[in-house]
Amino acid sequence: EKKAVRTYFTNIHSNKDVVKMMSQLATSINVGKQSIVQALDAYLVYEDLWKKDKEEAMKEFLETDPRLGDFESEILRYDRLEEEISEQPQSTDVGSISLYSSELKHALVSECRAWKSLHGHSVNVKFRTMMDELLNLLDDIGKRLGRQVNDLDDVRTAMGALKEMREEEIRIDMSIGPVEEAYAMLNKHGINVVQEEVERCDSLRYKWERLKEQARGVQQHLIDIQPRFKSDLLEKMEIYQKLT
Repeated sequence: EKKAVRTYFTNIHSNKDVVKMMSQLATSINVGKQSIVQALDAYLVYEDLWKKDKEEAMKEFLETDPRLGDFESEILRYDRLEEEISEQPQSTDVGSISLYSSELKHALVSECRAWKSLHGHSVNVKFRTMMDELLNLLDDIGKRLGRQVNDLDDVRTAMGALKEMREEEIRIDMSIGPVEEAYAMLNKHGINVVQEEVERCDSLRYKWERLKEQARGVQQHLIDIQPRFKSDLLEKMEIYQKLT
């Protein structure tokens, strides 16, 4: 019977001391692996930051018809998460291994800021739309009130503008505050907003006060010229009656 050939590898692999050392090394690796997994598990509490689809999550959030306070609560939540992540240790020792987490922390902080920015953008869009609608309304009423009153058509135009203004007054008053609060909140939390929008927001209340002042002036003017237009109307009615 042919005798089995023993190689250098066979001799080492079958050596009792080597086998014992390999067993100890495997045990050490398994123990270390569990410790590493446990160290990484500390970051699983933040898994929503990278697992959730941002656009889908925001769509669901907007479907709840959130108020400004709801948006700010979310922004504050991500601020707290960012602070909490930043306070995590830069490295964790697992036996003879050091786990450096600076890049992981940086990635998680970036995700927090992305979520915060997404909520801020949604606030910006919502209240910019409201602000644009208010400014367009104020400009439209202002143009009609600024029209020179020369005849009865001009009187009807001015009175129509005054009537619309009275009907919209409560809604305008109740809308300006939330718009101002929204832009103040975005500024407080460092959400970037186009400077032109900020300036338009700052001018909103001033334009409303000017429009109310203009309306009072137009109303008084209509009262002052009422006798003249009444006399003119009576003359035209008399002429009409004679012709018929």
